[in-house]
Amino acid sequence: MRDADALHLGRALDDRVHAHHARDALEALRGRGLDIRLGARVTGAEISGSGSGRSVGVAYLGDGNNVCHSLLRIAGRFGMHATVATPPGYEPADEVVGAARGDAERLGGSVTLTQDAREAAAGAQVLYTDVWTSMGQDDERERRVRDLAALRIDDALLGLADADGGVLHC
Repeated sequence: MRDADALHLGRALDDRVHAHHARDALEALRGRGLDIRLGARVTGAEISGSGSGRSVGVAYLGDGNNVCHSLLRIAGRFGMHATVATPPGYEPADEVVGAARGDAERLGGSVTLTQDAREAAAGAQVLYTDVWTSMGQDDERERRVRDLAALRIDDALLGLADADGGVLHC
């Protein structure tokens, strides 16, 4: 499914989804082109405590690709605070950011874009990243590794995140 299709489908899920427990909402998203495993991992950070992912602060570091798009849509639907750090030219699609931001703000969350990994990681409960070179991008590998190097999750970046937080990788 294309990101644009997932975006339209995500918008089609009406506000009734917000009235249900986070696990019910994840079930409603199943098969809709959004990464359910990603949603379960991210919302699971809070589900185990309060039953709602609304207070989760998640930072995505890397390419603003399909994984980033899925994370943004899920974060928006659950009113999370999501910060995406990408290098110039790797930003997520404007229409995905706009839809996620609208959903998040309506539910008390937020969506922030930055190029600064330290800003994104500061206080985040979840640091999330993806591979830097996907299948079919072999000819771009060297450039992508160079462009994304500043977003590497290392001890210094972990030290900025919430002490009880975690790291997820697609």
